[in-house]
Amino acid sequence: MMNLEVETSQALVARLADLQARVRAARDFADMQQGGAPLEGGEDIGERLQWTGSARLRAGYAVGRFLPYIAGGLALARAEISYQDRNGRSSLGTQTLEGWTIGAGIDYLFSNHLIGRAEYRHSDFGTDNFKMGVPTT
Repeated sequence: MMNLEVETSQALVARLADLQARVRAARDFADMQQGGAPLEGGEDIGERLQWTGSARLRAGYAVGRFLPYIAGGLALARAEISYQDRNGRSSLGTQTLEGWTIGAGIDYLFSNHLIGRAEYRHSDFGTDNFKMGVPTT
């Protein structure tokens, strides 16, 4: 995480940039469609976010040792979608998604060298179509 802060009295404005590696998440794709038709039994679609990152602006106001803040900005993610048909043939598609992120949090100053942070952040990448090749064995 990269952090550049500008403080004036108790107000804070900061630029943040971060990057996180992700692991496979279990998803229910029962309502997804392949080529405009609903998935049939034996077909499988999986997804994985390889990484996510953001560039955000954070603004807050210090109250004693607490710093409540809000943050928002650009969000990026690398997504991978896999498809396997009933015959065991598979296809894979990846692409970088762009979106937005917004959140809020609180910092607590334990000492001059130790800060604790609790934060909630929501990222939205919209709806996108993946171009995938013909399934192969």
